Parts: sequence; C-alpha cells; structure tokens
Amino acid sequence: MKKTISLLAFLAVTPLVASAQTLSDILTLFSNMINALVPFLIGLGALYFIWGVLKFVMAGDDQEARANGRSMMIYGIIALFAMVSVWGLVNVLVNTFGLSAVAPTAPTTPFVPGF
Repeated sequence: MKKTISLLAFLAVTPLVASAQTLSDILTLFSNMINALVPFLIGLGALYFIWGVLKFVMAGDDQEARANGRSMMIYGIIALFAMVSVWGLVNVLVNTFGLSAVAPTAPTTPFVPGF
C-alpha cells in the first residue's frame, strides 16, 4: 500500500518537475505547492477541532465519548499551534535574513560627477 501511494505521488509530481528548466524553477514550484497546502492543512486542523467539540457536546452522559471528543479537541489545538508557529517562524526567518523569491538585483556603481 505504501509503495502504491509513493508511486502515485511520484507520478503526480514528475510532469511538473520535468517541465521545470532549472533548479530554481523546481524550488519555486515546490514552494508554491507548499504555500497552497499550508492554509488547507490549517483548515483541516480547525475542522478536526470543531468535530471534537461537537462530539464532546453531543456525548451527553457518555464519559467515553466525552473523553474521545476532549482528546480530539486537544490534538486539534496542538496541531493548529504547531502549524501556525512553524509558519510564523519561517516568516520571521525570511523577513530577518531578507530571503524572498525575488531574484536579487546587481548593485549599481555610484555616479561621481566630473569623471
């Protein structure tokens, strides 16, 4: 099963990587894919948390179902915290060190009048 999933993932990405001309294009492609995936994963974490809240509230007197809902809420909060904190840390590092997807420009020589 794991081999099938990894083969399907490889086959899904292969045309995108093959169409890229340089390593920079490949890195930009993967960066764009990750940037699109992060909000989706945060949304899934939020839905998991909300599902846990609903299970907790709807359980009534069933202690086992309430415990299951409580654990889902805790895992949802932990997942949301981890995703948002890593995303924030990456943004802090990018802004601190001046990293961006924009290619750097060559410095210009200063103009000295009279020369």
